[in-house]
Amino acid sequence: MSIKSRKKDHIKICLNENVKFQKSNGFEKYELKHNALVNFNFDDINLETEFLGLKLSFPIIISSITGGCDEAVKINKNLATVAQKIGIAMSCGSQKAMIKDGRLTHSYQIRDIAPDILYVGNIGLDYLKYRVNFDKIRLAVREIEADGIFVHLNLAQELAQKEGERDFVNSVENLSDFIKFIDLPVLVKEVGFGISGKIALKLERCGVKTIDIAGAGGISWTKVEKFRQEDNALAERFSEWGIPSAESLVECQSTVRLPLIASGGIYDGISACKAIALGADLVGIAGPLLIEANKSSEAVEKYLENYIIELKTAMMLVGVKNLKELKNNRQAIKLI
Repeated sequence: MSIKSRKKDHIKICLNENVKFQKSNGFEKYELKHNALVNFNFDDINLETEFLGLKLSFPIIISSITGGCDEAVKINKNLATVAQKIGIAMSCGSQKAMIKDGRLTHSYQIRDIAPDILYVGNIGLDYLKYRVNFDKIRLAVREIEADGIFVHLNLAQELAQKEGERDFVNSVENLSDFIKFIDLPVLVKEVGFGISGKIALKLERCGVKTIDIAGAGGISWTKVEKFRQEDNALAERFSEWGIPSAESLVECQSTVRLPLIASGGIYDGISACKAIALGADLVGIAGPLLIEANKSSEAVEKYLENYIIELKTAMMLVGVKNLKELKNNRQAIKLI
């Protein structure tokens, strides 16, 4: 199966099948502490932040969703339109498809409608094992005018694919060499199975700029592979594999000093508030935005408007006016 066909299948399955984890993202184990008496106006709440040297109006990144097929064009354009309008960050799906077939490059290009946003490219860790690929990746990132690149870790998904990668020898060395080679910030993300504190420390020592913990609780990519390939008993068996997002975030926050993105089933503003209170710098959203972006940019904007109002409401109920206050107020959240 071609990469283009696989990307089409991934979109179709995520839109039409139940591929969400049955287990939760883990944030229900934490409770925000209610502050009944505040001394500021709701309109005083400021969600502006800076990330990788660029200002964002809200601490949100549209997590890597798609690219590499015709269906991705509309989705990425709708997402980018809203990202530009409201001032949030965005990342694209794996660029391996455009590297292998340059005719697919346009499915990742969004600068014509989103010239000012923080836009992050994407490549899989397995693609770094051949040094000849480094130049190809750098060119691919330049072609979409990205500000940095995610290296995604999707070991569980690869093992669930019958045609997936099996050789990950020297992965740490390959990542370290790539970081030294490329002249852009390198961020690392999981795809929904979580990152432990031990692995986060290895990534920090490699020189990555940011980690997206991308824990379990959102889309299960082993479950996606179960739907994509008939009689895939292995994917079925590992459909609930992964570290819940909250657990992964807490481990990484206590282990490394890097900026952290929390994603993996963080689909409402209350969960986002909890994630930031637990140490996240940004929250990432993918699954629900795929559904809305398949409809229109207006649908994406409405979803995010509600999300932001929920986040601001939770912050006011906690009694904080900005993200710094939320992150530094350890009394704002407790384990229950």
